[in-house]
Amino acid sequence: MSWPRIKAEVLWRLRDRALLMRASETPQILALSEEARGAPAASE
Repeated sequence: MSWPRIKAEVLWRLRDRALLMRASETPQILALSEEARGAPAASE
């Protein structure tokens, strides 16, 4: 594997972990992102 590829993998993992941690701290963010996708139409 090349260096840039390894660096990209590490950055993706760090970003994923940060997003997961933020999502677990504030579950309503997930609900907001669902709304942004147009999910509210289904809840009517």
